[in-house]
Amino acid sequence: MAFYQKTGKRQGEAQTVPASTIVTAGAVMRWDGNGNVLPATTTSSHHAMLAGKNKKVADSDYATATEMTGAMLTPDAEFECDSVSGTATVGMVGKSYDLLDSVSVNVSAQVQRVFTITKFISASKVWGRFNSSYQVTGGFGNNP
Repeated sequence: MAFYQKTGKRQGEAQTVPASTIVTAGAVMRWDGNGNVLPATTTSSHHAMLAGKNKKVADSDYATATEMTGAMLTPDAEFECDSVSGTATVGMVGKSYDLLDSVSVNVSAQVQRVFTITKFISASKVWGRFNSSYQVTGGFGNNP
């Protein structure tokens, strides 16, 4: 379960993931204010990229800060989320929702409103855009 880029410019960049951070490939990563990226949370609002790989406790580099390449969340890109919390409907297209965690959209919450649904696929799968997308020129930088 994760996010996958479906349309738009693909821009890969490497960002630093702090030591002892578990990451799921395809997870939305947020800026942490210190020049690093961490998995997004239900309350995060400035998102940077989709993680390009897993980082697990058993990995040899788990205890060190590492560079991870991922797909930046550019404004023109649409992303598929195959893990919807709640039940998605056609009537949700054009509306913005929160994340449940770094790999799921919560269609029952509209507080942060970070993901706008652009296409209904099924009750548990949608396409959308991140409202806090990374700007290709001038972007959020490492400290939004």
